[in-house]
Amino acid sequence: MVNHQVDVLLVSPFEADHSAFQQIFRQTNWRVRHARTLGEALTEIERAPASVIVSETRLPDGDWRDLLERTRELPRAPVLIVASEQVDAALWATVLNLGAYDFVPKPFDRAEMLRIVGLAWLFWNDQRGWMAPAARLPQPERPPLSYAA
Repeated sequence: MVNHQVDVLLVSPFEADHSAFQQIFRQTNWRVRHARTLGEALTEIERAPASVIVSETRLPDGDWRDLLERTRELPRAPVLIVASEQVDAALWATVLNLGAYDFVPKPFDRAEMLRIVGLAWLFWNDQRGWMAPAARLPQPERPPLSYAA
């Protein structure tokens, strides 16, 4: 049996977030990686790509939008989930409208995080098929105009 381990990168300046993530994912096949700043996150992604990133809204050297913009152009771009204690419909809408996968409120709920991160990974994994060039189906010959209705 193959043990497939997948990576989730948590980007947050808050130690409580990192501790919570370690607890949430400790008995899963997910490997939690950590970054506390935008710069650390970009270095970590360059070192080893991640499929899912969970980012605090504000970072010491940027924010989630900067992270989304910097990772968007990567081959097999990671899926971004934004996290915040500020539960605000406007923020949630902005997150989704700008192309992040989802928004999660803090403090993290174990069951909800496992569900959302798992679905985000499935979405990321399915993107390979979505982004492949579509096979062209042969076009049927057009009938003569006399057959047209």
